[in-house]
Amino acid sequence: MTDLVLATPAISVQHQAEFAYGAGMINPVGALNPGLVYDMNETDYSAYLCRLGISPGKAWDNSISPCSSFPQAKGTDGLNYPTIQLTVNNTDGPFEATFERTVTNVDDQDSVYTAKVEAPQGINITVSPQNLSFNTCNKTGSFQVKIMGNSFGYHRIASGALIWSDSVHNVRSPIVIHSVKV
Repeated sequence: MTDLVLATPAISVQHQAEFAYGAGMINPVGALNPGLVYDMNETDYSAYLCRLGISPGKAWDNSISPCSSFPQAKGTDGLNYPTIQLTVNNTDGPFEATFERTVTNVDDQDSVYTAKVEAPQGINITVSPQNLSFNTCNKTGSFQVKIMGNSFGYHRIASGALIWSDSVHNVRSPIVIHSVKV
C-alpha cells in the first residue's frame, strides 16, 4: 500500500522543490482514515521491471520468470503510484502523456470523490472520469490523467497536483513535469 497521499505539501515558491520534499509532511492522524490508497503488489512491480527491460525473477529471487508471464504495465510510466512524474524529452515541440492509476477505497462509508486539478501554467491536465463512486470498502476505481503542453524548454520543472475529494477526505497526488537536455 502506498500512502504518500497522506502528506501535506511543503510551502515553497520554487516549483522544483517538489523533488526536494516529495509529497510533503506525513499526516499521522490522516493515516488512520486515508479514504483512498494506491495499491501495488509484486506482480505490478514485475510488470514495471519488464517495461524497463529487467527480468523480474532476477530482481526478486534470482529465478527465471519471463516477462511474458506478467501483465503489461499500463500508462506512460507503468506504475500505480500516487506521484505522477513526466520527463519531457522534446522540449521544443508539443508533448502528451497518459497515466493510468487505480485507487482502493478503504473507508466504510459510501462516497463519491471528485477530481480537482492544480495545473502549472501552460500545461493542460485532464482527469477521466471526473468522479469515482464507491459503495463498499476495498472497492477499486480507475482513472486516467492526461498531460499536454507545447514547448517546455530545457532544465525546467513544473509542479501541480491531482486532488480527489469527498465530503471527508482530500487525497493529493503530486504531478511533476520536468525536461532534460537530450
